[in-house]
Amino acid sequence: AVHAVVGSGMQRWGEGGWSPADLLDNPLNKCYTGIRRSFIFEEEILPLVDNNVMGEFGKKLCLGQIYFLRTYYNLEILKRFGGYPLVKTVLTTSDDLNIPRSTYDECVDYIVDLCGQAAELLPITYATNQLGRATKGAALALKARTLLYAASPLFNDNVPYCTEPPQDAVTNHQVWYGAYKPELWDQCLQACVDFFTELQSRGYYELTQATEATAKGYRDAYNKAYFTRENNKELLISTHISRFGKFNSWDEWQYIFVNSGNGTVITGGLTPTLEFMEMFPMSNGEPFQLNTATDLFYTDNDYN
Repeated sequence: AVHAVVGSGMQRWGEGGWSPADLLDNPLNKCYTGIRRSFIFEEEILPLVDNNVMGEFGKKLCLGQIYFLRTYYNLEILKRFGGYPLVKTVLTTSDDLNIPRSTYDECVDYIVDLCGQAAELLPITYATNQLGRATKGAALALKARTLLYAASPLFNDNVPYCTEPPQDAVTNHQVWYGAYKPELWDQCLQACVDFFTELQSRGYYELTQATEATAKGYRDAYNKAYFTRENNKELLISTHISRFGKFNSWDEWQYIFVNSGNGTVITGGLTPTLEFMEMFPMSNGEPFQLNTATDLFYTDNDYN
């Protein structure tokens, strides 16, 4: 799919209009801010909370969520930059702030260990009014994702993917392991097995099913799973962002039509190309054909 809004960051990303000097999706500052705040909470705030205000169970729950967020922030840095300076405490102006980049291996091990610590402290689900908090399933899934990235040939191969100078990050094993390690695939597989074992033992997670095999039934199931989220066993973790009622800026830029509360915003959003649409048949098996003169494909369409 391509973005229809000319000149937007999303379109530039899709067309390859980015570089190491112009990374359109660069969360580095926000992630390090989040990591610092997580340590401030763990080291300077939580120890001062009186047990009469928050008991041991509540403190462990907060700590599990902090570990998960710290894991998430670290992984967001790793998957964009490879090995990075690991921060493992609250830093002050008196500390040596010239922290060197760690190896890719060291960063992966740190993130995987944090995932395990978070999973030990987090519940499998929350009450409806607490949705959005980190869960055990989310921590286990994040561990599996990290190990999947690590096992990928992008980082796990006998030849580095980057052969252009400078080669400092390659030589220092900050953007690859330095050699192929088949055991990384075993670790990834085991993390996935652990996730599904936990899933089966707790009765979570499962897809929200349609009550009837009709277009309306499937739409209602989707709405229940992702909008009203009632009695939802499908969510590993949910993100709550409020803008224009139930929509947010991401929705506004991706969808064809969005009710902004002040009228309809028509931004085009992510639009599949004709070539892409022709790769897939209709639900009845017939090939997709678009006749723009007679067929308004998006009007009352229950076939795609």
